[in-house]
Amino acid sequence: NDFQISGSGLLTENTRVHSGKIYGPQYHPEIKDGINLIGISFKNNRFLSKFSFKNQWINYKSESPFTPLIDANHNLKIYKIDNEVISSSFSFFNRNILSKSHSNSTFPADTSSIQSHFGFTFRNFNSFLNLHFTGRTVFEYKLKPIHSYELILTRFIGNKFQFSGIYSRNFKKPNFNDLYWKPFGNANLKTEYSDNFYFNSEINLHPVKLNLLSYFITYQNMIIWLPKPGNQDYWSPDNIQSTTAKGHTAKLSIIDFKSTNSTFSISKNSTINQKTKSQIAYTPEWNLNWKYNYHYNNFYLSFSYNYQSLRFINYTNYDGKSFRTIPAYSTIDFSTNYKFELFQYQSSIGFLINNLTNTRFQSVYGYPEPGRSYELQLTIIKRKK
Repeated sequence: NDFQISGSGLLTENTRVHSGKIYGPQYHPEIKDGINLIGISFKNNRFLSKFSFKNQWINYKSESPFTPLIDANHNLKIYKIDNEVISSSFSFFNRNILSKSHSNSTFPADTSSIQSHFGFTFRNFNSFLNLHFTGRTVFEYKLKPIHSYELILTRFIGNKFQFSGIYSRNFKKPNFNDLYWKPFGNANLKTEYSDNFYFNSEINLHPVKLNLLSYFITYQNMIIWLPKPGNQDYWSPDNIQSTTAKGHTAKLSIIDFKSTNSTFSISKNSTINQKTKSQIAYTPEWNLNWKYNYHYNNFYLSFSYNYQSLRFINYTNYDGKSFRTIPAYSTIDFSTNYKFELFQYQSSIGFLINNLTNTRFQSVYGYPEPGRSYELQLTIIKRKK
C-alpha cells in the first residue's frame, strides 16, 4: 500500500507585439497574457486522486482601421478534481470541472459551468492481441448528457512489428470565447462530434524504423475560427455541418547510427467541407519534414527542413469564381551546441539560425512570418549530488 504525493506549479507572463499587415495600413496589435497552474496528486496501489487549478488571462489591444477599437480582457479559472479506482483489468473514474469566466468583451460578462464525467476503462493484454476500451458520459447542468468512447486494438509480432487500430467517438464543446467574446463570438455554436479511425503500423529493424499511419475522420458541426470573407482582420467561429478528414503519413527514422539520428516524414492530408466539396482553409495538403542530428564527443549539430504546400485562405468564395491561396513555402533551421562542465554545473553554449534561407512566407494571409534570425544560448544547470 505505497502512498505517493506529488505537486507542481507554473507561473508565466508574456507580452507580444504582432507584425503589421503587409496589405494595407500599418498597425501592430499587442497581446499580454499569462497562465498560472497548480497541481496536486495522491496515489496508492488502487486509488488515484488529482486536483488542479488553472488561471489564464489575456489582454488584446488593436487599433486596426478595419475593425472597431479593441481592448479586450478575459480571465478564465478552471478547478478540476479527478478520481480513479484501479483493479487488474478495470478502472472507474470520475472528473468534476468548475469553470468561471470574466471578461469586458463578452456578453454576458460573467459565465460559469459545472461538468461531471463518469466512465470506465477495460484492459485485456495477452500474447495475441491487446485490447483497451474506455467509455465516458459527461453531465452538465440543464444540458443533455454526452457519451464518448474509445477502442484500441494492438498486435505485436516479436519485437520488430507492431500493428494497431483505434476507433473513437469524440466531442468538442464550444468554450467561453467561442460563444461570448464580442464582437467575434458566436452564441449559436453547436457541440462538435467526430468519429475517428486510425490505423498504424511500425517496423523496427534497428537502426531503421518505419512508421505508417492512415486516418479517416468524419465531423458533425466542426467548430472552426476563420476570417470573414473580404476581411482577414475579423475572425469568428462557426460550425461546418459536415466535414471529412483523411490522410496518410510515412516516417522513416535512423536511430543511433554512427553518432547520427535522422528522421524523414511526408504527409498527405485533406479536410473537405462536404457542402462545398472544398478544402478547409489553412490546411496544407502536403507536409514534408527532415531532421538530422550529429554528435561527436560534446559537440552537437542539428539541421531541419520543413515544407508546406499551398493553403486556401477561406472556405467561401471571395469573387464567386475561385479560391485565393497562400503560396507553398519551405524553411531550413540550423543549430550547433557544445556541452561542458563548469565547476559544479552542467553547461552548454549554442548558436541557432532560424529560417536560414531567409524565406518570405505567411502562415496567415497578410501577416509575414520572421525572416532569418540568430540566437545565442547559454545554459547552466547545477548537477545533482
